[in-house]
Amino acid sequence: GSRPCSSVTFVDASGNRTDQTEAFQTGKELLLDQPGRLEVCPGTWFALVTVHAAVKVLGTSGDRTETLLSGGDAGSVLVVEGPSASLTVEGVVLERGAARGERNAASGGGLRCTDGASATLHDVVVRDNFAYDGGGLYAGSGCTLLVEDSILERNTSSDDGGALRLDDSVATLRNVVVRQSRAKDGGAVIAW
Repeated sequence: GSRPCSSVTFVDASGNRTDQTEAFQTGKELLLDQPGRLEVCPGTWFALVTVHAAVKVLGTSGDRTETLLSGGDAGSVLVVEGPSASLTVEGVVLERGAARGERNAASGGGLRCTDGASATLHDVVVRDNFAYDGGGLYAGSGCTLLVEDSILERNTSSDDGGALRLDDSVATLRNVVVRQSRAKDGGAVIAW
């Protein structure tokens, strides 16, 4: 039989593979500034990833085992920023992100998209994240966000937008369930 999948691999545009398993076991912050795809095996991974290029994050499911990317309450799970950054996330759970710090850094516990970047979430669960603004997801300063066939649940914001906050951005939500999210204003979604 085949070995169970137990790694995180980045495959660049030329097909070169780089093992990123250690970064996802230790919670080391990872910057992806080259186009490619991050292939994540099932299991729970400690993820603090910043994306500055065209990157796909693909979960691999098997035997009903989920691919969980956890911020470990240490920072945002995924950050995508800059006009050349586009992030596609499929088949993963983004959980326990905690956005701390000043201004934008305190936004988007599960995912923060800013500075003209774009982010697409397909078949993603965003749960149990925290931020000052946009507990689950934050889209600001020209971000284009598409969320489809996904669930946003149990996200908390101490200010605006428990599940999602939009600032000067464009968002499309298709077949998205939002539940049990809390905030001072806009428990589910707030848009400015």
